[in-house]
Amino acid sequence: MQEKGYRRDAIVYPTDISVNYNKETQKCKVKFTLPKSSYATVLIENIANRNLKA
Repeated sequence: MQEKGYRRDAIVYPTDISVNYNKETQKCKVKFTLPKSSYATVLIENIANRNLKA
C-alpha cells in the first residue's frame, strides 16, 4: 500500500528567475532555481493558482 504524499507549508524563494513570452506561439518559458527538496510543479501551481495534476 502506498502512502499519500502531503504538502507542508514552507516559504521558498526561487533564484535565477527569467521569463520569456513568445507572442507568436503564445507560450511562456519560465526558468528558475529552487533549493533542494522543493518542487517546480508546486511553484508553477501557485503561480497559476490551480492544481496541475491530471
